[in-house]
Amino acid sequence: MSHRPVERARLVEPHVAHDILARAARIEAEAESSYRVSHLREAAEEAGISSSAFGQALRDGGQGIRSATPLWVRVCLSGVPSRRAAMVFFGAFFAAIPAILAAAIAGVLPAASAMSIVIFLAFAGWSTGEAVRWQDRRGWQHRD
Repeated sequence: MSHRPVERARLVEPHVAHDILARAARIEAEAESSYRVSHLREAAEEAGISSSAFGQALRDGGQGIRSATPLWVRVCLSGVPSRRAAMVFFGAFFAAIPAILAAAIAGVLPAASAMSIVIFLAFAGWSTGEAVRWQDRRGWQHRD
């Protein structure tokens, strides 16, 4: 049971109601952290907002919507237009490792430098592969 004082029944125009609810949501959001989309969907449903209207609003995005893609995925796939291009980078990182080792064995490249480059290439290849896996689970059509 609510402990709020009983308000007298009064009617509010739809545009005023929208403004009041939007302002209340902004005030509440200032005190909160991130929201799960599932919770927003439930709140919209409870407020009587159709799922199609909520879906459209979600697709349209809005100011203040943060990217759901982790920073490391965005960095690894920065400038990469497609999954195919990402896999080319993935393969290139690992394909370069034998060439670097051959250069070290031939004495063209100091061993310490070669090992640093190999470690960098291995990490770059691994992180690109993990970013591709992450994006595969989410779908490439939903890139931020």
